[in-house]
Amino acid sequence: MEQQNFKSQNIGDIKNNQEVNLMPKKAKELFEFSNKYGNPIKFSAYGENLDLEKLEINQEIKPKEAGQIYLIQTCLKRFRHFINGPIFTDTFGKYHNNRRVWENNLHVKLKEEGQEEENKDNLEFYKLNRLGINNVYGVVGYLDILLDNIEDTTQKDELEDLRNQIYSKTRELVEKNEKGYLPYHELEDGDKIRLIEEFSMIVKKIISILEKKRSIAEN
Repeated sequence: MEQQNFKSQNIGDIKNNQEVNLMPKKAKELFEFSNKYGNPIKFSAYGENLDLEKLEINQEIKPKEAGQIYLIQTCLKRFRHFINGPIFTDTFGKYHNNRRVWENNLHVKLKEEGQEEENKDNLEFYKLNRLGINNVYGVVGYLDILLDNIEDTTQKDELEDLRNQIYSKTRELVEKNEKGYLPYHELEDGDKIRLIEEFSMIVKKIISILEKKRSIAEN
């Protein structure tokens, strides 16, 4: 495997120190970590801070089988988890294989330095990047599971409509072409960001439907 040179850049070359200091803590730490190890990143979104434990489900949405409300909660948690992820680009752009080489060599470097545990949070936050195609796959997969396991209601119709919107945006991008490449990886960074921002808006609508509570007047 080709070794990656870990050449850091001065933060001032990318953003001035005032801008960096205004970043949320997790974003600032990841920014400095990525810069240190030779892959400066640029944030388009820092991610939300949605609670992953308190999951109150819309009373109108019921599982097909009694006692499986946990399935709906698991899906809601996955959707919130996606929105909590940041959106950032790096130095590799559409050269996804080079990114994988850097990531593999990064893990080797951290192990050699004894820094794996210390940088655990940075590595986890890095993996949450909404531009990552596996994170998109995860949302689509959990949405399919959700719709397969809830009763027919107006809310399910709304969710199915949102799934169709997601499919229309992602189907062609997540199916490999004849050479085995994902068209998504060939997009320019700006096009990826626009697509994922639109995708994120749909996911937020899904969350809103799952969480909506009846008003007192409706009870």
